[in-house]
Amino acid sequence: MQKVACQPNNSKPGPLGEAACSMNTYVEVPTLGRVQVTGRGASGLEAAQHLKASVEALQTLYAPAPVPAPPTREARLCALLACGLTKALTASETPDYPLVERLLKAVSLVVRGMVQPGERAGLMAVESDTTRGMWYQIERLQCTCRDFKRHLERGNDRFYCKHVLAVLLNERINAEQGA
Repeated sequence: MQKVACQPNNSKPGPLGEAACSMNTYVEVPTLGRVQVTGRGASGLEAAQHLKASVEALQTLYAPAPVPAPPTREARLCALLACGLTKALTASETPDYPLVERLLKAVSLVVRGMVQPGERAGLMAVESDTTRGMWYQIERLQCTCRDFKRHLERGNDRFYCKHVLAVLLNERINAEQGA
């Protein structure tokens, strides 16, 4: 509903002057509901321009904040890598450079799509990055690669090879993105 009133103003002007024309309308504004807006001017055109500007300013001021786009898979992977690298380099007095290298290789495996579901639930497969067509099986954080087996034989049961790290990164990203 819009109301327009234009008439000469013969009264004494106030401190700000009295407009010869005014326009009113109602606008729905988020969080405020229905709000009356007025535009005033020396002419109908000027009043309409002021009304339009007032409505736009009000709607802009109270517009809901835009919802940020969720981070891409690559952006989330970069954030996880940064976290892992920080821990590898600062968790103890001596930086764990071999872990840094494995993390970088694991990210490469994930980015290139070399992490795939296995033949049954709970089993994952990671393709070798050096021998095309060769796949390593990962189940319960244990891998069939030589690197993992060698560390396990030495009694290092807390070692994660690049394949296990790739599976962990891939699963974390998929869980966060609801895939």
